[in-house]
Amino acid sequence: MNGALVIAAAVGAFTGLFALWSWVMNRLDTSVAHPARVYDFLLGGADNFAVDREAAERGSASLPGGIERARAMVRSQRAFLASAMRRLAGELGVRQFLDIGTGIPNGDNVHVVAQQTAPASRVVYVDNDPVVLAHAHTLLKSTPQGATAYITATCATPIPSFARQPRHSTSPRRWP
Repeated sequence: MNGALVIAAAVGAFTGLFALWSWVMNRLDTSVAHPARVYDFLLGGADNFAVDREAAERGSASLPGGIERARAMVRSQRAFLASAMRRLAGELGVRQFLDIGTGIPNGDNVHVVAQQTAPASRVVYVDNDPVVLAHAHTLLKSTPQGATAYITATCATPIPSFARQPRHSTSPRRWP
């Protein structure tokens, strides 16, 4: 590939990223807490705002142990998810997964755990949060044998509409 093509590809990628970021920022309401960002805060992530941190602190104030207990509960939930994924992909041989309400990516995403156990695993992530969409590129990394896709929708999206949703994918194959 010559230098001009490399520069053109880099400019195209940057333009696409800028367009995505602009779209997200025009739809992002940082004055209202969002469950995905509150969860991110409880996991120790950085993709949250003051309103999300305040909501997490208010919401966990009535728990014995407060915010630290809430964080421990969220970490336990993530550990359970990873354990369940290893069992499903490993012992039970499941190879296709649907993650509805994906949330902001972290280190132990469904496709990471499933594909560590069974590299041919295929995962579809579904969420309608613009912050999650902005991070969808993280969810679209896959093993060569497997595949991941991201669909902007909710669990209330009718199935015919769901099938027509724009999808970002690591695989050129058709999904069943």
